[in-house]
Amino acid sequence: MAALVVLALPTLLWPSSRGASTATPTLAPGRTLRQSPEGDASPPPTQGPPLFVSYAAAGGAANQLYGHINALAVGLNLTRAGLNITLVTNSAQSRKNSTLFRDALTQYDQQPLDSMVDWARMQVYWEPRGLRLQRAANTSQCVYRDLVNYKHRMNITQMDHYPAPLAFSMLREAVENGTTGPVTPPCVHLFLGNPIVLLNHPSSWPYQLPAVHGLFFPPDVQQAADEVLSAMTGLGHPSFFGLHLRLEDDYIKYAGLLKGKSPLSKQDPLGEYIRTMKAANFTQSAPVYVASGLFISKPPAEIKALEDRLRAEGVLGTMLHKQQLLEPTRLAGFHTEQLALIDLLVMLKAQVLVGDDASSFSAFAREYRAMQGIPKGTYFSVAEYPLPSPCREDEKCEDINQYSFCPPAGACALA
Repeated sequence: MAALVVLALPTLLWPSSRGASTATPTLAPGRTLRQSPEGDASPPPTQGPPLFVSYAAAGGAANQLYGHINALAVGLNLTRAGLNITLVTNSAQSRKNSTLFRDALTQYDQQPLDSMVDWARMQVYWEPRGLRLQRAANTSQCVYRDLVNYKHRMNITQMDHYPAPLAFSMLREAVENGTTGPVTPPCVHLFLGNPIVLLNHPSSWPYQLPAVHGLFFPPDVQQAADEVLSAMTGLGHPSFFGLHLRLEDDYIKYAGLLKGKSPLSKQDPLGEYIRTMKAANFTQSAPVYVASGLFISKPPAEIKALEDRLRAEGVLGTMLHKQQLLEPTRLAGFHTEQLALIDLLVMLKAQVLVGDDASSFSAFAREYRAMQGIPKGTYFSVAEYPLPSPCREDEKCEDINQYSFCPPAGACALA
């Protein structure tokens, strides 16, 4: 193929060489990991041909951000290992049916990459750190390695939920397998698919945190979020409580799939939020900014009934949301995930935040607030998802509420 452009469509468009190598790489028996002072499992530095690592950040707003973070963490780790890395992606997504969760499949439209991240600023940030970011690359002469789990509906990377050191070693081994032989190839193309859960493991935050520092949001989305904050200040609410009310139809169905682990699958999910809001000291005089798809999916009468109940329970004074604070024409140009990103950026400034640990949106807000120096104790989850057993750092572990790129305590703030 002449050029690689990774796109994220309802069915992701993969490189035409799909299937060239789909076997999951394994760590050789007896091989050990060496921990470097930077917290990176690094073998001795090696030289080799150019390595193009392509990926497709997919799903909702926070899922896409986590996909970029994980891909950047991979690129940074392989760069520290002495490999000549270029990260390649050119896609973003928006939901067609954000409240219709049918057969566990949400439909998406392709959107410009710059609608979800400030790619140009990220390129400037990462270039002096030895990591190139591109939208496309000529990989027609490259050896191809495919690390995608095509059986998963989101086409995730095969090493989902693996410990970070083991995942990185497997990635390096895949590269090494592509460069061994009598003739060194001109380049290697390593396709990750959707890396949303590539580093979703308790051992991952030391590797993700440096990547988050090089993730930047689109200026137009940030400006809209700033306008929301200014509008609240103008109404006398410079300080506010945040509520991520994830009660859309798709999420209630998802909560049911958690097999009873989520209280949101009970008959009164709003009551679970009210219980948590009371525990977080929401009061009858509290200005509450609400982030929810309900404002675009439910009729005004249902929104009014929801507001009345929160007020009657003594956890709401003034309900605030972006559709109320900004003119419709101001929001008209944003797609669904940009609208969610506006909410996310506003929530970073909340005095106290109530969300759901199983939601990547809530988790991202929790973690990024910690990077801003806001204690994690100001975040309250409507549900707890205890693991059946503790996660070990040397084995695969599916922790539904992980999504952590800041340690529970200690230094995490942005420089």
